[in-house]
Amino acid sequence: MRPTKRVTAGPAAERLSAWRTWGPVALILVLGVVLSGLAFSILRALETQTARTEFEPRAAVIAVNLQQHLDQHFEVLRAVDGLFDASERVERDEFKVFAQQMVREHRSSIALGWAPAVEASNRVAFEDAMRSSGAPGFVIADLGPGDELVRAPDRERWFPLAYVEARDRASNLLGIDVGPFLPQGAWPPRRPAERRASRVGTLAGLPGSGRWALLTLTRSLDDGGRVAGWAVQRSPGFVVSVVDAVTLIESALEQTDLAGMHVEVAEFFGEDVGQPLFVAEGPPGEELELVWIDRVEAGLTTWRVRVFAALGGGAMGASWHPWFALGVGLLLTGGLAGFLASSLGRTRWIEAQVRERTAALAAVNAALAEDVERRRAVEDELRRFSVELERRVEERTRELVAAYDELETFSYSASHDLRSPLRTLSGMSELLLEDHGAQLDEEGRDYLRRIRASAERLAEAIEAMLEMSRTVRGGLHTEVVELGRLAQEVGEEVRQRHPDREIELSIAEGLRVRGDPRLLRALCENLIENAVKFTAGRRPARIEVGGHRTNGQLECFVRDNGVGFDTRDATRLFEPFQRLHRGAQFEGMGIGLAIVRRIVHRHLGRVWAEGEPGRGATFRFTLPAA
Repeated sequence: MRPTKRVTAGPAAERLSAWRTWGPVALILVLGVVLSGLAFSILRALETQTARTEFEPRAAVIAVNLQQHLDQHFEVLRAVDGLFDASERVERDEFKVFAQQMVREHRSSIALGWAPAVEASNRVAFEDAMRSSGAPGFVIADLGPGDELVRAPDRERWFPLAYVEARDRASNLLGIDVGPFLPQGAWPPRRPAERRASRVGTLAGLPGSGRWALLTLTRSLDDGGRVAGWAVQRSPGFVVSVVDAVTLIESALEQTDLAGMHVEVAEFFGEDVGQPLFVAEGPPGEELELVWIDRVEAGLTTWRVRVFAALGGGAMGASWHPWFALGVGLLLTGGLAGFLASSLGRTRWIEAQVRERTAALAAVNAALAEDVERRRAVEDELRRFSVELERRVEERTRELVAAYDELETFSYSASHDLRSPLRTLSGMSELLLEDHGAQLDEEGRDYLRRIRASAERLAEAIEAMLEMSRTVRGGLHTEVVELGRLAQEVGEEVRQRHPDREIELSIAEGLRVRGDPRLLRALCENLIENAVKFTAGRRPARIEVGGHRTNGQLECFVRDNGVGFDTRDATRLFEPFQRLHRGAQFEGMGIGLAIVRRIVHRHLGRVWAEGEPGRGATFRFTLPAA
């Protein structure tokens, strides 16, 4: 017999057998881990997005509240500035009562004061004036060791606190030179735009937390606004507020939910950041993954607000769903793989279990997809709401424009309709006076003359209304306009209409603006005619037109040496038919400056007036610079 040949399996066959035995187990392990990781990643991403959606609005509110509190302190500075503007001289007791009320209303306020600019040549005169006005022993001083006042060394200029009222230890602040504490660029002043400034530091002599913010508002006056005898409130300088920075920030955060958030506020200088003013710690020992950075305007400087939060802590607490899905997935995967490894002989049962577990994971994915779809629906609804809001705003704008046009049309039509009966009334009264005046006594003839005079005045008022309506009606056709050239042409025309007057015109060059040439010519005519009218009796009558660029606009002015006006009546000048002088002294209906204001407002500018009785007037306005 032939010997039987033994057939043995080679390495390839052994590897194939091992793959058939363990391949399904490895496949299930890999598939389970991948699907579990995918489910975890999707849920984690949704959780992160939800946390950011909740975190960012809360963080933004912090900066808004802090900006509001800072603006409130600058409003206090404006109020103090207004106190000085409203009076030729503010007595020390009057300032004390006013400032005490302001300090009490703001618990973060440490002191309010007024620091005039004192040049080196005026130091002795200023100190003598302060001592004679009720401040014995007053000197311009610095704060030395031990919070003692020491005489300030020579400088080009000092800014001593001449009037000061503090929550505590006010006497220690009187005379302190705040110049070394002022931020760069706070001086010299600019007029009329206010210059707000802030500076943060430490000063052991002040009450509070030891970290203070020095807020200033530049107060600038022309030489004509000063009075003799070193009246400090009529000198240029700063209105000063010393604020406890920590208390200010804590007040801004009182109505903010800081749960789970870390807040840091620091002074910001371009690329450099100063020492933190305030730090509110968040949950310790957690990684701060959510960050929000914003800036708060504080005059010439800004404060940087940084808010951090941990993705899994506080109000933005992590959900257990991602970890639950991962744990369940890994648990199912491990159990299934172990079961397959221990039951290699039950292939069909294993396949059924695989299908069942796969279906469960698919259901989890389907649930996740449904959640994502719901979120998309919410986002679509928000977009639709935004579009609807824009449509409503546009509709309200059209309604306002239509109402304005209807009002202009009514005014124009009513003025025309009134002119005819007025002409009839004036003409009939004149005929009655001429043809039948002899049949009336003197009292009757006087009544007729009064009727005719009243009708003529009413006709002039209607003509003024028509002129204002004609001037501002129609669309705005903007182009580059040489305002100086327009003013020169109008000035020459005015000279020709008043050959008996000696009028000196000084008009600056390069006043290029963007606007409607027709309306800008009417603006120049009304302002220059107004200047000519109120310089009657001046020899010569001087009229100056000039301007300068500021923040993308051209700030222009028309100045005269006429009779002027009281600054308290400045707002009435631009109202129709409002006149500050008697009609017998200066003719006109009081409509020219009202036309000026409407023209400037149509060019999105602003207009205001400055003056002093007997010392002339200055009318200022802003237009878009070309």
